[in-house]
Amino acid sequence: MNDRAYLKKSAVVSVLLLSVLLLAFAPLFARAGPGAAAAFTYDSASSSLLVSIVSPVAVGGAQVVIDIPAAITVSTGWTASGFMTGATMLSSGTEYRWFVLTANGQTNGGLVVPITIPSSGTYTVVLTKVNAKDTAGNTLTVDTPLPINVQVGGSKTMPVSSVGADVVNAPAGSVIYVLPDWQTGNGHVKPPGVAPAALSDFTALGFMYGASTNTQIMALDTDSTYFDPATGAPKISNGVLVVFAGRAVNGVVYYYEMTEMTSPIYADYAMIGGVESYAYFDRQGNVVASLPASAGQAGASDMFLVEYFKDANNNKVFIVYGFAWKGTYVGGVFFKTYILPNIASFTHGWYIYRWDDVNGNGLPDPYEVNTTPVSYGD
Repeated sequence: MNDRAYLKKSAVVSVLLLSVLLLAFAPLFARAGPGAAAAFTYDSASSSLLVSIVSPVAVGGAQVVIDIPAAITVSTGWTASGFMTGATMLSSGTEYRWFVLTANGQTNGGLVVPITIPSSGTYTVVLTKVNAKDTAGNTLTVDTPLPINVQVGGSKTMPVSSVGADVVNAPAGSVIYVLPDWQTGNGHVKPPGVAPAALSDFTALGFMYGASTNTQIMALDTDSTYFDPATGAPKISNGVLVVFAGRAVNGVVYYYEMTEMTSPIYADYAMIGGVESYAYFDRQGNVVASLPASAGQAGASDMFLVEYFKDANNNKVFIVYGFAWKGTYVGGVFFKTYILPNIASFTHGWYIYRWDDVNGNGLPDPYEVNTTPVSYGD
């Protein structure tokens, strides 16, 4: 049998199996009541879809149908519990069907389905059907309205308020502070287009490090122990990173903004009202804050970003940087002098602030930062 014939036969078999399942769970028997309850959620920490079903009576057979976009990869390591134990999974296109024809008679059933989501974009996963029969073969009603839609993907922001526990008060040696390397040559390789840093970026991060209650790890963005120098990608998972300076000089920020694209905000140039400007963008491409490039280059004004999110490897990432060095510097000072003392009120995942050299001394003084954010969000 040639490959085309085999594939055609396989497709026919899958369709026939799905058709048999539809007939198997069709309401051919008297309905038993009251009905079952179903819940469908997404756990971002484990990147898993969670299905939970509670029945008022013992379950003798059940199936769950979920529509999962083609861009999402479904792990073969899914698990079933309760009356779903021993379930079989079949898929056709974007439809994934878990079923157990002869269940164990328990009243609770569940599925945990790990998925891999592309680093950019938001997707809708839909629980379309839940069918069940009691041990006598009567069809159980499901009281929960279906379908249930769940949004997955996009930026996995966390409230900046969590930085207090996750970073400042973290156990010793559990946080990596990422310094942008100022050196060049062998052992100091960065992603293409990422330049050596200014030492002012070290000073900015120093204010934050000084606020830590315990000794933490400090590493350059070119340190191959923790990062891939060619891409800036972290080699760790389930860790905590604190990163200062923008992607022009920090390879790790470059990775999150341009490669993995999990940072909720990124910086770039834009023409706004015919004026060349520095701008912060959200992942939908909307400008959320901007500053004429001439003002930033003159050193009289700047903006800085404060953001907290999870990356694709479940690392918690805290980033602070300005359009220019003064914004990055004052961002570090502002975190220690204003954000940290009021950390509980910072309930969003990102904030952008503006600094203006009000007293004209050329220095980025923290009291010159407008405490009302230019923009914020999740």
